[in-house]
Amino acid sequence: MKYVLWGIGRRGKRCLESLGIDNIVAIIDKDSSLFGIYANKIPIISLDEYQAQYYNFPIIITPRVSEDIVHELLKCQIYQFFLLSDCPPEIISRRKLCWSKVLRIDIAKEKKIIILGNTLYSFFMCDYLKKSGYRNIGILFAADAKGKFKEFFNYNYSEYNYIGDNDNADIFIRTVPEEVRFELNNNSEIWDWYDLSDFVDNYYNNNIEKYRGMYKDKRCFIIATGSSLTLEDLKLLEKNHEICISMNKILKVFDRTSWRPDYYVVSDDAMISDFYKEIVEADIETKFISDVCEIEEYKKFGNVYQYHLHVDDARKEKLKFSDDFARKAYSGATVTYICMQLAVYMGFKQIYLLGVDFDYQKGEITKHFIEDYHGKGERANKTNYKMNLLAYQSAKEYADNHNVEIYNATRGGKLEVFERVNFDDLF
Repeated sequence: MKYVLWGIGRRGKRCLESLGIDNIVAIIDKDSSLFGIYANKIPIISLDEYQAQYYNFPIIITPRVSEDIVHELLKCQIYQFFLLSDCPPEIISRRKLCWSKVLRIDIAKEKKIIILGNTLYSFFMCDYLKKSGYRNIGILFAADAKGKFKEFFNYNYSEYNYIGDNDNADIFIRTVPEEVRFELNNNSEIWDWYDLSDFVDNYYNNNIEKYRGMYKDKRCFIIATGSSLTLEDLKLLEKNHEICISMNKILKVFDRTSWRPDYYVVSDDAMISDFYKEIVEADIETKFISDVCEIEEYKKFGNVYQYHLHVDDARKEKLKFSDDFARKAYSGATVTYICMQLAVYMGFKQIYLLGVDFDYQKGEITKHFIEDYHGKGERANKTNYKMNLLAYQSAKEYADNHNVEIYNATRGGKLEVFERVNFDDLF
């Protein structure tokens, strides 16, 4: 199937690279000065030109914030569009790993397969299975799929055997979050392929396995870098030989204290690419670096472990919590959430948060405990308050259901998801 892209920003370029220029016939852009210009030999067009010449090709909306674009398309009675953000991370991430080359498929060719979800990913998966030799495949649209959407694909792409109503199958493959509703009338198997990281063996790092349950029933401190953290706090932790997990640019305080975290976690691609040398050479016993950057040098260092970071764009109302850090960690748009998953994996039953101020507004750059945390010219990511809150709520729910206690020992701040304790009273 060929597509028209809406937008050629960073995500649009990633999508173009993933799909290949042969599968994109045009690019829609709002900037009229770009009309008639070609990007990778692909014409940049207006929405009017799309309606006149490219109407039979579905649109992929690449920007993360897409509400206004969707409204404009519906106003023009255009229903044949997909949101790139509905795809799982493996489709839209920065990673060069091609999931279709490493995905495990263990389904007999004669089985009848129905793919759940009328998203771009469902169509990708249908194409992928057909290329893998499967023929008895259909797509079951979600219960709230618009009729015009169904009509377009049933009329223009009937060879794909898209279906709008339930049909018995041997296996249903879910390619959307669990919250999306389907009307299923039988007890067939349902395989969740939305979270592809469960099926890609390349993501698993067996070198991390030795840390599973290492600190069974013990306590640890997760040291964030909020403005409430003090050098005195670090001295107290060092004096009492507490096990600490810290993150990001905590490295910048090492010239002012002899305290060092036992474990260090970093997830952000900008921070990894900008400070990789400082991270791997830092005086820290063990470091965990996410795979959002294609850096192979970490293998030279025996105390640096790469873990798979699952960056979920589409799941907005509830986040997952990984209990197998060797396979993956869920992002939650905050490295503190990743540290919690590592702590649980290591077996800690009491987890204390320190320096997690959570006192920013939507889109603000976080404040930190040292003034030069962000040096001149350094990139600083803006916050994602909603996703962070969902992450903390998810951690609380997981902890409550698995006999794990998470406390907030931060002085002040606005994080009220976890029970508060006085840091000084813990010693």
